[in-house]
Parts: sequence; C-alpha cells; structure tokens
Amino acid sequence: MKLMFCLWRRGKPFALDKKFPREKAMRTAGNMYIECLAWIARMSNGNDTSHITIERRFDVNGNVTEEWFRSYVGELSKYGGAKEDVSCDVHLTPDLENRVAFHSRRAWSDYVLANWKNAAESDIWQYGGTVRRAHCNHRRQHVVLTVEAEDTSQVERIFEELSRTLSLAPSPQNPYRYRRSSMEFEIGNWRPDLFVAGIRKIADILGPNPDIADAWAKSFEGEIEKLTPYSDLQSFSDELGTRVSRFGEIAIRMQARSIGVGIGVTSDHKKLRIRTTLPPTEVDNLLTAWPSDLQLKQIKAADTGAELGGTAPAPAENPWLKYGIPVVVAFVTAVSVAGAISLKKAIWPEYKVTLLSPPTSNGVAKWSGAWIPIDWYLQPDQASFRGTKKGVAATVRIDSASDPEQTMESKPPLNVTLRPGSYVIVIDSPDASPLQFQLIVENPGSHASSSTP
Repeated sequence: MKLMFCLWRRGKPFALDKKFPREKAMRTAGNMYIECLAWIARMSNGNDTSHITIERRFDVNGNVTEEWFRSYVGELSKYGGAKEDVSCDVHLTPDLENRVAFHSRRAWSDYVLANWKNAAESDIWQYGGTVRRAHCNHRRQHVVLTVEAEDTSQVERIFEELSRTLSLAPSPQNPYRYRRSSMEFEIGNWRPDLFVAGIRKIADILGPNPDIADAWAKSFEGEIEKLTPYSDLQSFSDELGTRVSRFGEIAIRMQARSIGVGIGVTSDHKKLRIRTTLPPTEVDNLLTAWPSDLQLKQIKAADTGAELGGTAPAPAENPWLKYGIPVVVAFVTAVSVAGAISLKKAIWPEYKVTLLSPPTSNGVAKWSGAWIPIDWYLQPDQASFRGTKKGVAATVRIDSASDPEQTMESKPPLNVTLRPGSYVIVIDSPDASPLQFQLIVENPGSHASSSTP
C-alpha cells in the first residue's frame, strides 16, 4: 500500500504512455523505484523529512581505464549505505541492445573488468546511502550521477568529493549536436592506410576508444551502390587500412568527453572534410594528426549546415538538365527525326572507358615496379555537348595464364601489385563500353624507371 501510495504521489504512471521512449522509461522507473523505497524507509522509521535528489552529468578528465573503474566502484560503495542492496548491469559490444544484470556489486565489477574491451555502458542502482544511481559510458568517457541527501549543501558536497576523487568535470548540455568548426582539404596523395592512421590518432586524442556514432564506406557491385557500416573503430580500421583502395566515399563520426568529430572523404578521394564541436581556437590537434604523405592542402570549407557530420550535402539538381534539354529534344524531333537522333546522341552520348595509367602503345602497356596505378575515366565516343566523367566506379578484372583471375570493384585510381609476367586487364563500367589491354610487368631491374603510387 505504501508503495502504491508513493507511485500515486508521483502522478500518472508514465509506462502507460506509448510515446514515452523505452530507454528513458526504464531509467525513470529505476529512479522512481529508488525514491519510493527511500520514502517508505523514512516513513517506517517515523521520519518523513523531505530529501532532495539531483542528477548531474560529468566527463572523465583522464581515461576510463580498469584502474579508474575499480576506484569508481569503490567510491560508489562508500555512498551506498551499510547494506549491499543494489541492481547492476552492463552492455557489451557488439550486442548493445542486450544487457547482463547483477545484484552483487562485486560480481558486477568483476564481470565488467573481465570483459573490459567490450564494455560499452554500465549502470548501478543503490537502494541505500546517498549516491542512488551511477551510469558510466565507457566509450564516451562520461558519467551520470544521481545523489539524494537532506539538503542542497550536502548534495553539492558529495558531487565535489566525487569530482575530486574520480577526476570529473561537468558536461555541457547537448555536447554532440552542433558543429562549431569546419575544415576542408584537398588530398594530394590518397592512400587509405594513411587516412586510417590519421583517424586513429584523432581517436587517441578523444579516447582512447571513443564511441563510434556513425561510420560507413561505399563501394559498387555492378550498378548497385553498396554501403558497409561499422560499429567500432577496430573493424573500421581493419577493413579500410590497406594500401589498395576498395571503397569510394568514406565517413566516420566519433564522440568522447563532450567532443564530437565527423570526418569524410569524397568518392573521388580528392577532398577530406572535418566537422567538429570544438571551436576554431582548439582544432590544432585535429590538423596535425594527419600523415604528411597524404599531402593535404587546406581550402575554404563549404557550408554544410549546423549538424555534426563528415559529409557534405549532395549538390542541387541542375534545372537545365532536368527541364531544358528534354524541351530542346522535343522541339527538334518535331522538325526532323534524324536530326533529333543526332542531337540526342550529342546530349546523351554513349561513353567508352579511356585509360590514363599505365600508358599503352597499340593496346600493350609495360610497367616496371612493385605498385601499378590503374587510372581511367569515361569519354564520349563521339562529339558531344557533355564532357568526360571522372571518378566513376568500374569492375577491374586481371587475368594471367599462371594465376587465377582477380576481380575488384573500385573507383579510379586503383593501385595493385603484380608479379612479373603478362596480364590481360579489363575495365568494365556499367555506364560505358569496356576497355581491354595487355599489361607486361617487367622485373624492376630490367628498366631504369619505376614508379610508386
């Protein structure tokens, strides 16, 4: 009856509202339950003095390490009352939707430490003492504390003591929502392994293992664009951190200690964009994190709106291409069918794959060196109003008499390594006629010249 009366005092039960978010409902339910138990305990002791409960959010100044977590659990236990009456849980990657629950502080702590590399979030509810709830986001280096005491001064004293012993700093409101700085660079020498090296260095600044709010890379399978998502920094680095580029557009968004950084590379690998919640006066570490071999040249950043992200908005559709050209074609068709056909081919030409590298003579290319750059573009096969198309993905097939056929989906340029020998290479784009040529890879010592990507 006392528990029902306590819930009645809190107002209409929130769980009946279908619009109430499930995660928020669970947390609010836990907080309400703690308050009700505390109120019942005071009523049972004949002491109904009003207590005050305050929840605050903090960032950890240092790193959330195993040593820090042990200290964190120890400090919480000091404010948890004489009797161990707790509920604890932990969420592990990659299955963040599910949790592992405990009713023992020691068992919970041991389990989190045993699975430290995969620990993403941990919670504890203490049904006695003054610190009633503590939530730790291990990736974001973030802590939420709920303290209940007889007056505000006592609550403030507890927050001050925990901030000092656990090295906590108050967290700002909505820290990851808006960008405060935007930077853009031209890439002089694209290499995905160097790009990933820069990402990992920025992650160490935020981290050491920041929360990956969003990460993906695009590639093509025939005419279908394929997007590969990533949930953690390790899988992102392993998949993309190779010398040979297999992806087009790439984006990643990292969050930790109330700092958000969004990084993106365009599909042609010519531009790198950085969006961050840091003000312009604090972005130096983000600028110096990139390997010099990428040959980044900073340019004026494009306006991408207030949201944080590494990608720029898609360009607006050209109204002339959408409305003007069909009108012209329709008009010419009324005058001359034959003329319209010629004009249409000039406006919507058929394309062919044209090779930039390696250079060929009579359909044969010769190369000496470990790395072979294969670069191409699409060119109209007749005079046209339209120009060439660059950065278009294609299927590249490499065949030889001694080795099995290799097939790769990539946007140009594609860097490959081949042993000395003779190869037949086919570049097949769904938007153009394919190109085939013979490649002879010579021993490095057979010519004085060689090239590296």
